[in-house]
Amino acid sequence: SAANAPSVVVYWNFESPSCGEQGNGDTTRFTAGATLLAAYGVSDFKLLELDESPDPAYGVTYLGWDRRDIVPAGGVAIHHPSVDEKSISFEDDPLSVSSYLEESGPGDGTHLRVEDWDLGTTEGGSSGSPLLDPATHRIVGQLHGGYAACGNNEPDWYGRLYTSWEGGGTPETRLRDWLDPLGTGAEYLDRLGYVSPEPEPEPGPLRMAFTSLGPNPFMASTTVTYTLSKGAAVRARVMNVHGRPVRDLGSPGGVTGPNPLIWDGRDDAGHPVPAGLYFFFLESEGQELAVPITRLR
Repeated sequence: SAANAPSVVVYWNFESPSCGEQGNGDTTRFTAGATLLAAYGVSDFKLLELDESPDPAYGVTYLGWDRRDIVPAGGVAIHHPSVDEKSISFEDDPLSVSSYLEESGPGDGTHLRVEDWDLGTTEGGSSGSPLLDPATHRIVGQLHGGYAACGNNEPDWYGRLYTSWEGGGTPETRLRDWLDPLGTGAEYLDRLGYVSPEPEPEPGPLRMAFTSLGPNPFMASTTVTYTLSKGAAVRARVMNVHGRPVRDLGSPGGVTGPNPLIWDGRDDAGHPVPAGLYFFFLESEGQELAVPITRLR
């Protein structure tokens, strides 16, 4: 509730140091206090805004979300059963749409039903935890309730983010106003990447190489492919045997990996060049690279 939100304490990276065990989780990384922004009982969501951001040294990743009317082909739950250290559960079979606690669907279409967990399970205390689409790693719902527990194959129901987006039709009962405050119409958002406690290494010096060329010789057009070790602007020209520019292909923004470049056998004035020997010539970050090409008529 709004009255309880200020007393919320969030523990970051609360997980067991050994996979498959529970216990000895670190409780020294936490933030305290929150404000209730919105809630909707039908899909059982509550949206809180924390009073303070976690320390960047915690290395927090913020999960993305997906509000589309989709039914994932499986599910992943990240949760804290009985408020223990983090657990992850997997459902390998397609989910289904239903009403809350209804076995068949689609009912009122407000929930995603997990038939039974194939690896792991939820328990009391897991409620409110996110359900992720394994294909996109985005949140598609949060646990409302169910019958799953250790030792059984019972179902769980998750309130759909698709339902919660419009919720009860007001800012206090829907997600739309808070997750898309500018009204962009975004249907999903990918995760906001890992905040590393260590600075990312600087990329090394640019490495540039021609990887394919053809056809060679050519008559109508030919394609040269060059590869870059990192993204960089590249000046590309065609030169004649005297080292004079014949065609300026501009400064395409090269990306990491292969980059194709097409020459139609014409000069800067749009005229077909005479038959003969020419060179593709590339320049980037102080490096130069040339490869011969023969034009036939």
